Amino acid sequence: VIRKFFLVGFCLFFTGCAIFHFRKAEAYNMSFDQTYETTLSALDDMGSWRVIQTDHKRGLIVAERGGWIDPQRQVKVIVKRLEPFLTKVELYDKHATPFTQKFFKAIDRRVRERAVTYPS
Repeated sequence: VIRKFFLVGFCLFFTGCAIFHFRKAEAYNMSFDQTYETTLSALDDMGSWRVIQTDHKRGLIVAERGGWIDPQRQVKVIVKRLEPFLTKVELYDKHATPFTQKFFKAIDRRVRERAVTYPS
C-alpha cells in the first residue's frame, strides 16, 4: 500500500498533474492590508513579472511571466490573516522550481523588511 502511494505521488509530481506546490513564509506582525499592499508592491517591482489579477478580499494576487524565450508561467500569491496584526504569505505554483523559491524569497524579504520598520 505504501509503495503504491509513493509510486502514484512520484508520477503525479513529475507529470505536474494539477498539484499546486506552495511555500509558506513566517508570520508577519502587520495587518492584512499592510501585508497585501507590500506583497503587491514587491511583485510590481519585479521587472519580468506582471500582476494580472487581484482579489483583495480573498488576499489573492496572480502574476505571470513570459516572453519569446521563456515559456509563460503563472503563480498565485495568497495573503492570509492569522490575527488582526499577524499575517502570512503563501505562494502556489504548479511547477515548483528553484527559480520559484528565489521569487518567493524576494517577496518574503520585502514583507519582512517592512514588518520591521512599520509600527503595528
